[in-house]
Amino acid sequence: MTKLTAYAITLLSMLAIAPGARAQEPVILTFAAHDTDTDMAPLTACFHRYEAGNPGIRIAYRQTPIADVMQSVMTSQVAGASPDIYNVYSI
Repeated sequence: MTKLTAYAITLLSMLAIAPGARAQEPVILTFAAHDTDTDMAPLTACFHRYEAGNPGIRIAYRQTPIADVMQSVMTSQVAGASPDIYNVYSI
């Protein structure tokens, strides 16, 4: 076996077991609020620009009617499905 073949086998073996060599799953950030799609339009445009500049990151908007916000917050926390970011309106 030549040195070049040994180096190639070693390199390929390292790449096969290296975690950084594998494709990563996209990151999905969840933003929860009570705003309507119309109210969210300016922020949604910012989300799209951010996603375009950061491949592999997606922002999902979770809308909840304002009357159900607190129940949704508590339920999602108990279920272990809390969004990454809450935008909760409070007077």
